[in-house]
Amino acid sequence: MSLRDKMLAVIDDVNGSVAEREELVEMIAIALLARKNLFVLGDPGQAKSYAINLFRQHITGARQFERLLSKQTDEEQLFGRVDLSSLIPGSIPDSVLEGDGVYQTLHFDLKCA
Repeated sequence: MSLRDKMLAVIDDVNGSVAEREELVEMIAIALLARKNLFVLGDPGQAKSYAINLFRQHITGARQFERLLSKQTDEEQLFGRVDLSSLIPGSIPDSVLEGDGVYQTLHFDLKCA
């Protein structure tokens, strides 16, 4: 069975389980084949997540990042906290310093002093 045949079988199966979501299912397939991300926006209760999860169940080893957004969702919740010190040229990010044993020893010694 070719990749095309497999993809068409998955599309048909998902379309048979989800009513009136043919365009979404097609976009999922295109994003998967192109190895690109897919951002799905719509009103609640339109089976967006259901269609995506149903499609994903057919793909061995598929990974998915899912986040329910609302008007109160901010950038920090999506992308994490920005380390402002990493934006300064020549500075060392905290994550690098915390992984260094010498830095940890000196930091501990300063706290005890």
